[in-house]
Formats: sequence, structure tokens, C-alpha cells
Amino acid sequence: MIRVLDNEDFKISDDDVILELDGVIRVDECPYFKGNKAITHWIVNFSSKNIDAQLYDKYLSSGYRRTGNYLYKNICPHCKKCIPIRIKVDDFCHSKSHKKILKRNLNVKINKEKNKFTLEKYSLFSKYLLERHKVEDISYKEFEVCYCTSIVNTYDFVYRVLNKIVAVGILDISLNCISSVYFYYNFDYRKFSIGYFSMLKEIEYCLIENKKYYYLGYYLKDYAGMDYKVQLKPHQLYIDNEWIDGDLI
Repeated sequence: MIRVLDNEDFKISDDDVILELDGVIRVDECPYFKGNKAITHWIVNFSSKNIDAQLYDKYLSSGYRRTGNYLYKNICPHCKKCIPIRIKVDDFCHSKSHKKILKRNLNVKINKEKNKFTLEKYSLFSKYLLERHKVEDISYKEFEVCYCTSIVNTYDFVYRVLNKIVAVGILDISLNCISSVYFYYNFDYRKFSIGYFSMLKEIEYCLIENKKYYYLGYYLKDYAGMDYKVQLKPHQLYIDNEWIDGDLI
């Protein structure tokens, strides 16, 4: 069942949404492009059980993302700028710059930990929000609900240098794929390309775990900070409800 929480006139194709779980369609201000409306299909899991991994694979392959206990998909009929992007890991090729980034971060240690709240993670995230998004405050509860709560199999990849936390990657590990949910880091390590380093290590983990796809979230061509993902090649883009090789676009 879908409920529409707005009275504005818009049309949505049946191909845009999956109806296996209850959801609502919301119309809000676009967080990326000022003056635009964002039309999003939101699904909340009210059950105490996690969503089945095979079903979650289906949602990911249909362009959905996850935050906290929600799945969502941007389905704006008037704008197609939020494009899901993924890597078919067996086809991925390291560039010369990727090899340099890996070498530059040899001193970084990575631990796979349960996705749960700690003061250490909260402190890093708060500083990241201030540096990256100029947001001065986030409560313990908001951080826990949005970034330490999940309805699927979720882990934190924690990056440390000399036992000091420098970055955290939140990853959903599903049946056939891994989805990068969020990555936050100490801005002092931006000069080491810590973000690219995390993606390269996550792709490496996909190969180790025999996962077919690595989902990176949205690629936004005209939005600074969301356009770097296409530098990982070859990649696929989800356009008009089908995955297309990025080189063909």
C-alpha cells in the first residue's frame, strides 16, 4: 500500500516503485537543488525483524537506498539528476592514482565492527558535520537513529591511525552485494584521499566476500561533492529503471 502525503499533482510510473512493503510518497524541498521539489518513496519497517537479504538485494537493484529503519527512492518525474551508481566488482580496474592512494594509506588499520553507537564515533561524526556541512549540532539520539540503527545486516568499517579513529564507513552487507550507506572522516586526512581509499578497500572486501555489486549511492553530475563516484570505472548508472554501462552514456 502507498499513501501520498501531499496534494500536488504529479504522476509516478508503476515501474518506479516496489510494492512488497508498505510505504508513503512524500513531497519535500530538495536537499540538493534549491527551489526544486523532492518526491520520494519511503518505506519503514515496523517489524522487529530485519528485511530479508534477498528482498533487500531487489530494492537496491531497483534504485533504493537505506537510512536508519527506512528504505527510500527518489522518483521525481520532473528531475532525473539523482542517479544510483554501482560497480560490478569483477570488472573493476585500478587506475594509477588508485594505486598511489592505497600506498599513501598503508598506515591505516581497518576494523569491521557492529554498527552501533559509541561516543568515539559520535564525536568524529559531529566534527565531520561541522567541517563538511556547517551543521553545528546533532544529538546523541539523532545520530543513533539515523546512523547506528538498521533493518538489514550492517557493519561499520572503522579506520584508525596509531589507534586513533580517523574515519567510519557504514556498510550494508547483503546476499549479492554491499551498499555504502555513509562515510564520515577526520578532515585532517582529506589530503590523503581517505574517501577514495575507503571505496577501494570496500571494493576489495566485496571481492573477498564474493559479492557481485558494490553500490555507492547517488551520483549527481551537477552537485559538488556527489560527482566524484564516476571516477571509479567501469561503473553502471540506473537510468529509466535499468542499469546502463557508464561508458555508454
